[in-house]
Amino acid sequence: AEAQATFQAEGGFVNPVMVCGRLRTGKSYLMNSLLRRQCFGVSAQTRSFTRGVDLCPELVPCGEFGGCPGGPRIAVLDLEGQGDKGMAQDVKLATPLLMVSKVVVLLELCPSGPSKEAILESL
Repeated sequence: AEAQATFQAEGGFVNPVMVCGRLRTGKSYLMNSLLRRQCFGVSAQTRSFTRGVDLCPELVPCGEFGGCPGGPRIAVLDLEGQGDKGMAQDVKLATPLLMVSKVVVLLELCPSGPSKEAILESL
């Protein structure tokens, strides 16, 4: 409901950008750093912090990333870590986002868990 309200409040085009990758590799931290604000929760726990898909509560002007001022705003989407709940859950969450996202960031840092090849092939 919150995501729907965010998109409906925007009068123009929106370019979704999603980040995905293995469990506990710092996807939320990376996106918070790039956005220069705390949009996504982070934790030092060993279990996954993000559940499902989180949307940054504010759409980001594309000018913040070097785009044209007044261009489409950016919706940043943080996908829960892959490899925690099984391939079927990973595919179920990622497929709709892959279909609509203008940019997909695949974060690959952790030496354990499913390989980036396995993640990409399944999606």
